[in-house]
Amino acid sequence: MDDFNPSLQKLVSLGNSYVHAFQDLAVTSEAYFGALSKIGERAFHTISSRSLGDVLIQISESQRRITVELDGVFRWFSMEVLREMDNNIRKDRTYISVSNLVF
Repeated sequence: MDDFNPSLQKLVSLGNSYVHAFQDLAVTSEAYFGALSKIGERAFHTISSRSLGDVLIQISESQRRITVELDGVFRWFSMEVLREMDNNIRKDRTYISVSNLVF
């Protein structure tokens, strides 16, 4: 039974690992770009570094928007694709187990 469709099981496992890695990246990214934004705000309030501060703030805001959008995609991927594949693996295992008992 453990040998049943190991490639699909591995694909689901790798997909789940990928989703978790992205979630960790999103948390780290938020901290990094939050710090970058604070530096940008400080620079924005100085005469000599105003344009640099503006650019840093824009980079931070853009990255946050991208992260939020990607988070939505990864949530969909996790909920719709990986969970459905995992459910199908369980159903297949159950079907094979029941079939083996009947024969």
